[in-house]
Amino acid sequence: MLRAIYLGFQFYQERGVFRGAQRTVEERIAGHLELLIDSGYVEGLQVLRGADGHFSYGQPAPRLTMAGHDLLDTMRSATIWESIKQTARTKGIELTFDAIKALAGYAMKHALGA
Repeated sequence: MLRAIYLGFQFYQERGVFRGAQRTVEERIAGHLELLIDSGYVEGLQVLRGADGHFSYGQPAPRLTMAGHDLLDTMRSATIWESIKQTARTKGIELTFDAIKALAGYAMKHALGA
């Protein structure tokens, strides 16, 4: 799910969808965007939670940070991503941001035969 949101964010960012009027964001996507923002992978985007449970967002200048680009590049590689998921499944590890980063290093070494 995270990979799809992250790739989707970049897709819409490149097409200028975040420019213009404020729009409501589906609850699940908004929550994941909050995690990306809080973790320092996305900036210039603000997710707002209303008292009525609705989400909206402000988008003065949304962009991926360098850490966001690095993480996205890691998840974009089908070989590395499958290795990360398989290793996590085998070891019983949840795919958190920290786990993805750690397993990415392991997957890269494995792919390079080191």
